[in-house]
This record gives sequence, structure tokens and C-alpha cells, in this order.
Amino acid sequence: MIPSTWPETERFELGPIRAPSLAMRGIGRRFVYILRSETDPRRHYVGITSDVDRRLEWHNFGPSGHTLDHRPRAVVVTIEFPTEAQALRFERYLKSGSGRAFASRHFG
Repeated sequence: MIPSTWPETERFELGPIRAPSLAMRGIGRRFVYILRSETDPRRHYVGITSDVDRRLEWHNFGPSGHTLDHRPRAVVVTIEFPTEAQALRFERYLKSGSGRAFASRHFG
């Protein structure tokens, strides 16, 4: 049961059950993301961050990096993990040969 003191914006409905939307808002949460170049859709970038919007802005407007060419970039998918270790493991997988094939099959 959610305490009645929680603001309404911190809850969401799941049928008759109320659940907090804070479930994965832990300090260690991390996102693995895949970006696609809008100028060359064959070009992808896989990364990890705790703030996807800020990281996308850096990729598109930052001074340097692997995504400097083929800008602008758009987010294809983001996947949230509760710990950095889990996110790093999945990011490393997506950068492998079988991970690239997996991403291509499932995320286009």
C-alpha cells in the first residue's frame, strides 16, 4: 500500500493496484542507449549514461567524440538497469558481434 502522503504524480495505476513510479529511481541506475545517425542510418552508437537527454545533447552538440561525424543522432532505444554493473555488461554485449546482430534484429 502506498502511503497517502505520496504526491499523486508519484503514483500510477495498474488496474486496481497502485504502485510507486519510483521503483527504479535508485542512485546507481544506468541506461544503455543506441543512437542512429539521421544523415547515415547505417551508423549506430552504443553507450551508457544516467541521463539520456543530456547525453544525447552532448552527442549532437558537444565538441568532439565518436559521434562527431554523421550528426545529428536520434535515440533508437534506451534500456534501464538498476545497477551500473548490469548496464556495463549489456553495453559490452551490444558492442560484440552477436550483440550487434541482436540489436539489428530487435531494434532495426
